Formats: sequence, structure tokens, C-alpha cells
Amino acid sequence: MLNILVVYVDFLSSNVLQYLISSKIMFIVYQVLSLEAFNLSDKSFDVALFFLPKQISIDYLLIVTALLACSKPVLVIDPENSMERKSLCVSSGCVKYFSAPVLISALDTTLRSFEAVSNQVVYE
Repeated sequence: MLNILVVYVDFLSSNVLQYLISSKIMFIVYQVLSLEAFNLSDKSFDVALFFLPKQISIDYLLIVTALLACSKPVLVIDPENSMERKSLCVSSGCVKYFSAPVLISALDTTLRSFEAVSNQVVYE
């Protein structure tokens, strides 16, 4: 079972949420209300799905860095198709970048690939 942490500041795609609900993938939604209070210590997840903020003034790279520090894959959804933001996210270590509106089939394929990896049993 794949556990997804859905992180957002001020933008959350309704079609992506509808997809997550209908696909019965386990997910929790976490809104970042303040960068000072941003805390992932009580969150357990396999993949992070981060919706970049619409407000350019918010330093989203701090959130990306905190998510990547958990050593989990980070997928980014951008409300606009910004090559600069895409470049920054990918060079930071994010696994995948989607611009809104997201093609649900592409998101599903990506998430299913992580689900397959998380379901593998490692034998020593």
C-alpha cells in the first residue's frame, strides 16, 4: 500500500484529489500554514505530492528541501508551466514535475510505479 503525503500552501488541484479518492490510494493532506511551523516529524509517507504555491513570494524550495530530507520521492505539481520552477525542482532532486492541469493518466502511471516498488519484499 502506498502512502502519499499531499502538501500544499494555497493551491490544491481538485481533479488530482478526485483521482486519489477514486483510486483508493492512502493519502493525507497537509497544508503549510507557516514555514516556521512546517514540521514533518509526525508524518509517515512513501511519496510526497507537493503543490507549488501560486504566490511567488513563498519560498517553496524550503518545503521541497524539507520533503527531500525525508529520503522519499517528491512529485511536484505547478499551477503554471514555469520552466524556471521546473528546473529548480528537478535540480533539487524532485522525481517528477507536472504542470496544472495534470494529466491523471501520467500521475497514475508514476504513482503506480512507486506503489510497485513499495510493495516489493526484500530478502536477505
